[in-house]
Amino acid sequence: MSKKLTEEQKAANKAARAAKKETGKATENKAPAKAKGRPSAAEEKNGVKRPLKADSKCGQVWAICDKLTKKVKSEIVIPTVQAVLVETEKAGLNPNNAKVEYAAWRKFNGHAAIWNGNKKEEKKAA
Repeated sequence: MSKKLTEEQKAANKAARAAKKETGKATENKAPAKAKGRPSAAEEKNGVKRPLKADSKCGQVWAICDKLTKKVKSEIVIPTVQAVLVETEKAGLNPNNAKVEYAAWRKFNGHAAIWNGNKKEEKKAA
């Protein structure tokens, strides 16, 4: 069954298409809006990106790791995984996620650990 449009309907459709075209052109000239509260790109070091949101579960673990990092004399003392797990447990975060994020945080900050035989050596990432 074919439906024939009246002249009035055709004119109304044509006007609607023209209006849509005009509004489309007007929005194309505007700069894209930035998301509020979020950086445009995550900071990246040593092949690891820092979590975008500080209040996310991953961001909370990173904040705990940053808080536990101390500077003694001229050296930076990084927290152990056990210390991070104690703090993340107090915050109600998943311990498995805390371990994974701790490892990523260490790599991001250049404190990657490597295994050499039976002992673990600290390797400063380039």
